[in-house]
Amino acid sequence: MNLFETVRFAVRGVAANKLRSGLTVLGMLIGVAAVILLVAVGNGSAKQVQDRIARLGSSTLTVTSGGRTAATTTQNFALTTTLIPALQDKQTAPHVASVSPVITSSQDTAYQGTSHTIGQFIGTYPSYLGAENYTIAKGATFTQQDNTDGRKVVLIGSTTADDLFGDTDPLDQQITVNGTLFTVIGVLANKDGTGFTDPNDVAIAPLTAVQQSLTGYGSLQQLIIQATSADHVD
Repeated sequence: MNLFETVRFAVRGVAANKLRSGLTVLGMLIGVAAVILLVAVGNGSAKQVQDRIARLGSSTLTVTSGGRTAATTTQNFALTTTLIPALQDKQTAPHVASVSPVITSSQDTAYQGTSHTIGQFIGTYPSYLGAENYTIAKGATFTQQDNTDGRKVVLIGSTTADDLFGDTDPLDQQITVNGTLFTVIGVLANKDGTGFTDPNDVAIAPLTAVQQSLTGYGSLQQLIIQATSADHVD
C-alpha cells in the first residue's frame, strides 16, 4: 500500500467516525493546553517566590537577642549599640555594608481624634530601610544626624497613613504616639508581605527618639547586618 492509499484510508476512517474523531482531537487539545497551563503556572509561582525572597533581603543577616541554656546554667546574650562600631570597622569586618539596630514595639497612635494601633513601631538607623528593602513613596527619610539629635520624626507605611489620615496628606503632620508628638516626614512605598503581618502597617523612627520617648534604654531586639554581597552571608 503506497502513501496515497494510506492517507486516503485514514481520511475515510476519520470521516466514517466523525464523533469519535472529534472527541479524540478535543481530548488531545485539552491535554496539550493543560500541560502548557501547568508549566506556565509553575514557572510563574517559582518567579514569585524568588521575587519575594529577594525583597526580604538576600544579603542580610538578622541577629536576635536571646539566651542559651546549657546543663543547669543559662547564658544571656544582650544586644547593645556598643557592638555596632566593631561591626562597622572595615578592617575587622570588610564585608559588612551596614549595621542597623532594631527595637520594635506596639504603640497606640492618634491624629485629630482618629486612633490606630501600630503593631510594628520600629526604632532604628536610616540604613535599616535599604537592608529591609523599604523605599520612600513620598517625603524623605530621616538621617543619622536626626538619630544623634533624637529628633521625633517618623516614616509610616501606606496602611498606617490610610487609617490615620484618610484623604489628608500626612507629610509634616504630627501624630501622638503614647503621649509624644512625632512629625511624619515620609510615607513608605507598598511592600509585599510573606506572612500574617501587614508590612505596610508600620512606623519607622530614629532609634534614640524611640528609646527616649517610648521604650527606654534596654537591650536591642535585633541587629540587621547587611553584607556587601549575598556571597558573604554565610
